[in-house]
Amino acid sequence: MFKSAMLDWLLHSELPNSIGQLKHLRYLNLSRCRIKQLPQSVGFLFNLQTLILQSCEELTRLPQVIKNLQNLRVLDLTDTSNLQEMPIQIGNLKNLQTLTKFIVGKGIGSAVNIQDASNANLSDKHGLTALDLQWSLNPQNEEGEMHVLERLLPHKNLEKLRILFYGGKKFPSWLGMDNVQKVDVEFYGHGFPSVKPFPLLEILRFKDMLDWTCWSSPSQGNEDSWEEFPCLRELVVEDCPKLSRKLPSRLPSLLKLVIKRCPKLEGSSLSFPSLDELNIEDCNVELLGSILGLTSLTTVTARSRPKLQCLQNGVVQFPGALRVLVISNCNGLTSLWQKGAILLNIASLECLKITGCPQFVSLAEKEQGLSRGLDDLGSLNSYNLWKSPWGMHGFTSLVDLQIKSCPNLVFFPKTSFVPMLKNLKLKDCRALKSLPSGMMMLNCPLEELEIEDCPALTCFPSGRITTTLRRLRIGTVMI
Repeated sequence: MFKSAMLDWLLHSELPNSIGQLKHLRYLNLSRCRIKQLPQSVGFLFNLQTLILQSCEELTRLPQVIKNLQNLRVLDLTDTSNLQEMPIQIGNLKNLQTLTKFIVGKGIGSAVNIQDASNANLSDKHGLTALDLQWSLNPQNEEGEMHVLERLLPHKNLEKLRILFYGGKKFPSWLGMDNVQKVDVEFYGHGFPSVKPFPLLEILRFKDMLDWTCWSSPSQGNEDSWEEFPCLRELVVEDCPKLSRKLPSRLPSLLKLVIKRCPKLEGSSLSFPSLDELNIEDCNVELLGSILGLTSLTTVTARSRPKLQCLQNGVVQFPGALRVLVISNCNGLTSLWQKGAILLNIASLECLKITGCPQFVSLAEKEQGLSRGLDDLGSLNSYNLWKSPWGMHGFTSLVDLQIKSCPNLVFFPKTSFVPMLKNLKLKDCRALKSLPSGMMMLNCPLEELEIEDCPALTCFPSGRITTTLRRLRIGTVMI
């Protein structure tokens, strides 16, 4: 009884119809054959379990009768570059475990092919453990490709997935990577040097990858390499506790970077020249200071960094575009900047929020309280600003100041106030004894004042409340 066949048809372009007579055949290897298509008689190989068509470079299509091979477990189509058509009925092969390539129709992204992707029933392939999904080199319908990939949802038992030449801007929602340990050159399409990977990808998010330890990109250690993700606008990495080393170092179009709960992630000369928004939470204390060339940054958020004592070099070099600075739950924070730091670009700051920093006492290290810091920010006359002893210009644009849960903060300046401040919120500052006297002057623009859980505060500054005040809320204040 003939159960296995490895046929060498390198010089032949057709497989004889007589192949269908081998009804007990279980293994058929046609690697490197010059065949352009399989005969219809292949559909009679009901017991076939393995069909290998690797490196059949002239193969253009698979016959519809493939659907009859209900015992097929392995279909190897590796390196079949001219293959253009596969029967959608391949979705009926319930025992299929390995499928190295899947092609949806002739025109990826059309309405018909989106439906074809659903009809492939990959989610019903309980035994499918390996899958390759390959697109054409020249994407024609980016939106359509995203819809097609979304519909090609495989079963959760899948162990290996390769996606080649995908032209969509986003990955599908089903592409979970909980057990991934390493993202390396294969992620970038290693083996295709002429292809620039992810040329149109705009959003990339990694979340809840508990076993991920390493992200190796082609640019690491190679200054002459191309820039990965040339169109990437947003990068999010959250809850990857084992991830170490560093991020891709050159992302020229990146606008938003979010890194949360990645305590082992290293920082080393990251260049993101277009970065607009930076959000770092519960990460290595050195990561914030490792991002260079910040010429467009407008928003910075730093949360849950207990070893952070003051903002590092990367922060004090922020450009004049910085508008929002939020710091919360940094238990070791004592001041925003080291004494003597040159802060020439802080004048554009509009919103400063400091929350849950129990050791915080001042803006600049070793200066006496926040009173000295804010006193040096500027006078009430916006045309008569003066520099502080450590070279910092005034907060001339600060509109919103919020300080919460800072129990060591004692007082504000007695003789000055931030000239543009409209919103002041103080909460759970239990040692705070005084407010800035400038808030009681006629030219103070203050509109909202909220004070809560500040039991040491006993009085307002002398003078009249500004006429611009619209909202006043006071709770647990001994006044």
